[in-house]
Amino acid sequence: MKLLKKVSALIITASVAATSMLVSVSGAAMAEDNTYKVLLINFDPVFDVNGKKVKQHDLMEAIDVKEKFFKKWNDPYELADQFADAMSEISYGNVNYTIAETIELNELPTDKDGNSYTTEEYYDTLIEACNATGGRYWSYPGWRDSGFYFDYEKYFEEYDVYEKVNSGAIDEVWFFAGPVSGTTLFESMMTGKDAFWVNGNALVKEDCRNFITYGFNYERGLGEMLEDAGHRAERIMDQVYGKPNYSKDYSEYNDWEKFTAYDLVSEGNSGVGNVHFSPNSKSDYDWGNPTDVQSYCDNWLSYPDLSGEAKTVNCSEWGNGDITEHHKWWFRHLPHAEGKNEETGIYNNWWKYFSLEHWNAPEKTVYDINDCTFSDIPAVTYSGSAAEPAVTVKNGDTLLVPDKDYTISYLNNNAAGTATAIINGINDYTGTKSIDFTIQQPKAPEPNNAVYSSPCILLRMLLSLLNSKTIYRLIYQLNW
Repeated sequence: MKLLKKVSALIITASVAATSMLVSVSGAAMAEDNTYKVLLINFDPVFDVNGKKVKQHDLMEAIDVKEKFFKKWNDPYELADQFADAMSEISYGNVNYTIAETIELNELPTDKDGNSYTTEEYYDTLIEACNATGGRYWSYPGWRDSGFYFDYEKYFEEYDVYEKVNSGAIDEVWFFAGPVSGTTLFESMMTGKDAFWVNGNALVKEDCRNFITYGFNYERGLGEMLEDAGHRAERIMDQVYGKPNYSKDYSEYNDWEKFTAYDLVSEGNSGVGNVHFSPNSKSDYDWGNPTDVQSYCDNWLSYPDLSGEAKTVNCSEWGNGDITEHHKWWFRHLPHAEGKNEETGIYNNWWKYFSLEHWNAPEKTVYDINDCTFSDIPAVTYSGSAAEPAVTVKNGDTLLVPDKDYTISYLNNNAAGTATAIINGINDYTGTKSIDFTIQQPKAPEPNNAVYSSPCILLRMLLSLLNSKTIYRLIYQLNW
């Protein structure tokens, strides 16, 4: 797969003016077909080397020094292709990448104090470092302090990263830079409303969807890129299960502890190990250890079924010390099954956590409206128009909101008799509840003697004048 063929925008500049865009955090859709869109920002300035224009990633081939530890550095775009292809394969298609936008920067990275090397400063220091260290230029004391001071927010704001993430235009950011460039990027870090440590400081942004940023060094290769991804996976699963504790009895291990167990910390109970420790490692990066140990590593290929027996393994199982092969082997064992663990509610597919889908598009809890409580509907009197009495609906102590949690309609409510209120759950509620209520016929009005009072008074006065008691009684009895 050649990612460059999918680039939608190529910006060759040292500065791009920020534009304004207001986007809702919730407006971004999750990845379709498990494909995640990447913004690739490449620090790859042009150097003048003996009258030739040379990009930084080609600098090692171009410089004239006595000794070189690295004969050449790597093309960042070729590395991006290799990483994307590898992640798709080892995740069983759960994580696929496409480059949505590329920004090519003719500058070296800037730290939080606004400092950066010029190309002349960097070139001169690199030559000095190679000559002084036998080609091991990174050990030269003359470099600037390269602490983790990279100014992420400067570049995120300058290139509208937050807006692009919220709109769904991108899902991740990949920075590429050369070695000892004046400031250091984290291997991986999380930014967003739920951000936490993923081998780099969390950058919490309450109004932004969560996203991962990688800091890739084109001096290094695919193995180191997979290690960055591996540490991301470890820290994310620590967040899900808690940091592993191997000191307790194995029967009390959670699934993450069983997966990451290795013989040094849990003798006889090795799982797959972690990114630095294979099942038989005695120290960090000891992926080439030939010692045989018992491991339950193959059980994880059939997760959640962990009933298989342990088998004997050594470094031949994961590439005999090759960093790329070990990391691929480790990733292929990450659970990727359907469904959830019935006891813990944790996905059987751990790639849902790796991709941040669990945080960016959490699974909604849907309630059956029939499990809610409803207020009684007292009888109403027909008034000549449709009767629509209110209904109070509660889920436990939570008062539901009409037109947000449910809608209500009525049947046979335009005449006296039995009518029905129909409550339909919406959004987080499903199902239909029907409640009958009575519409009563209005009572006939009582006779009102006051209507006749005025004529009666007049007749009485007239009859009094006539002094005719008989006629008076007759008219009175007729109730005039």
